[in-house]
Amino acid sequence: MLLTRSGEVFLQHAAASVASLRHGRMAAAKGGYGVAAGALPNVATQLMPLVVRYFKQHAPEAMVRVVTGENATLLHLLRLGELDFVVGRLAQPEHMVGLAFEHIYSEPLVFVVRAKHPLLKARRFKASMIGDYPCLFPQNGTVIRDELDRSLIAEGMPRPKNIVETLSIAFGRSYTSSSDAVWFIPRGVAEAELASRTLVELPMAGMQGPVGITTKEASSLSAAGSTMIGVVREVAQALHSRPQ
Repeated sequence: MLLTRSGEVFLQHAAASVASLRHGRMAAAKGGYGVAAGALPNVATQLMPLVVRYFKQHAPEAMVRVVTGENATLLHLLRLGELDFVVGRLAQPEHMVGLAFEHIYSEPLVFVVRAKHPLLKARRFKASMIGDYPCLFPQNGTVIRDELDRSLIAEGMPRPKNIVETLSIAFGRSYTSSSDAVWFIPRGVAEAELASRTLVELPMAGMQGPVGITTKEASSLSAAGSTMIGVVREVAQALHSRPQ
């Protein structure tokens, strides 16, 4: 089902009213103001803890809500006024009507396996070899999965037959560490495990996933929302300008 143009206009006004009520409710609860941010699971793990930490140093009384989920769900909440902004991937053009995207960094997307995985013993590793093992992929229909599928097609690889779909980082870590699965993830998710060599990156062609801040074009941010977005920019620049 799709909204008519009149429905889209009504939704914009209704969402703005809901957002105003939410901000008022949050402010009344704490005698201050609040901000609600959406973040993809990998962003919520790596970037947002630092963002909230630094934001709270400037505004300790401000209520903060961090909501995680897949990109489509977060953008829907943003349209409804339940979120002030979303830190995630650039959606398809048809899903960006009325929204604005600000690119803040590009994140490497990698394939990782447990230490002592059979693939690490291959004399001549080929990308097609991952099809012989369980593959842990993002859910079908997500932006990152679309990027993966395009890359596999470009490599001339058939679609793996044994696929487990998930966006859960905790499940991915546990499943990959205890099986012969090949896990496709943003590199930052497994930074600690790759450093300790409990997980190992496979030598496959590199991919990059753009990450940015999505806001509603027609709405104005609260002071708290504007401040936190500024912190997101600063933290992202600091994290991704470091030598790898």
